Amino acid sequence: MNKGLFEGWAKVFKFTFSQNTKGKSYKFTLFGIGIFLFLLFFAINMLTGYFSDKDKEKKPQKIETVVIENLYYYSDENISPYDYIDSIKDNTVFNNVVEARSSEEVYNQVKSDSKDGKLSMGIAVEYDKEKNLYDLHLNGTSKMSKDKLRDIGEEYKDYYKEKKLITLGEDEENISIIMSEGQIETKDVSEKDKSFAVEMMWVFVPMIVIFVLYMMILIYGQSVGKIIISEKSSKLMETMLVSVKPYGIILGKVLAVYVAAIIQIFVWIFFGVAGYLVGDKVAGTLFDNYNNQILEIVKLVIKSSSDAFSVPALILMAISILLGFMIYMLLAAMLSSMITKAEELSNINSVYQIIVVIGFIASYFISLFGIDSWISKAIDYFPVTSPFILPSDILLGNIGILKGIVCIMILVVCFVILVYETGKIYKKKIF
Repeated sequence: MNKGLFEGWAKVFKFTFSQNTKGKSYKFTLFGIGIFLFLLFFAINMLTGYFSDKDKEKKPQKIETVVIENLYYYSDENISPYDYIDSIKDNTVFNNVVEARSSEEVYNQVKSDSKDGKLSMGIAVEYDKEKNLYDLHLNGTSKMSKDKLRDIGEEYKDYYKEKKLITLGEDEENISIIMSEGQIETKDVSEKDKSFAVEMMWVFVPMIVIFVLYMMILIYGQSVGKIIISEKSSKLMETMLVSVKPYGIILGKVLAVYVAAIIQIFVWIFFGVAGYLVGDKVAGTLFDNYNNQILEIVKLVIKSSSDAFSVPALILMAISILLGFMIYMLLAAMLSSMITKAEELSNINSVYQIIVVIGFIASYFISLFGIDSWISKAIDYFPVTSPFILPSDILLGNIGILKGIVCIMILVVCFVILVYETGKIYKKKIF
């Protein structure tokens, strides 16, 4: 490619972008759908909070005495829980209290009781030197309510803090003991490594991402074809060729449609995320029993994979969306460059639609084989399916960061090839 190959592309881009975005229909779609998404995600959180409070009101709050078979405890400061046990004897009774030698032993003992069907729990307090705070770990068998487990954790946190202050003989203002909400960890030892909710996220997130990209690629790919063929058959082309190279024309037009589409996608994402976050804050303020289930599921996914929802994963996901979308826009441009008459556009669009549908169906249905299937691993590398499935695979940690970079490099190579070949075909069909 010589130096002036894409000469004049910026002029074409500016003109085409202006033509595509200045209309009322584009702005209405941009902000209309954005506002709809904001209200939708806001409403989801509000309804979740409303029904959480409503369900709580239906259940009469009864004060019942809970009898727990075994309490296993560990503290690296040798602070026993007996005074605390005595203070809650009116509503919670422990038949046996056993001191463990480590927090790991506490967990294993409770896990063993869970297999035997016993109602048991464990309390372990450890000092974290790096964070300069005390971590409180709670373990409970499947028979124990998580709400009950957390209530005990809140009470025991205050009890432990008071005992620690007495032991040190200092005033509370002078002691750096931090045991905030974030340091209380509750765990049901009978839980499976991958909960049903996490499994559902691995199914529905790819489904949503693939479907949205499919619709955008299908709609805007056809727009690219219409723009190219309409100007081929008009006198405007002759005027443009005086100051702009054929490669510059094709690049400028594709980029104009591409940027207009990307602006829509990211504005919609912004409105959707904003609606969700605002709704989360408002629902948390208005409803006492509101709990953000989606964030809880995201936390579980992050625990199951160190790469899931990480900053590198989010960056690579965005790059894969941008590159994959561009590749399909260039494919539409290349196919449209092969024809010279507007009457032939419907046939070319049919070919484009078939390729897009193949990529869509293969990405969605093959991904259902599971991440351990060699087929589902291979589609991340294939340029037809990669634009659909790669973003969600990177986001959920189904593939590592290194593999994600390799897949993106393959898309970059395809991008360069398509740019060159599309320009060459377009040039041949003009002259």
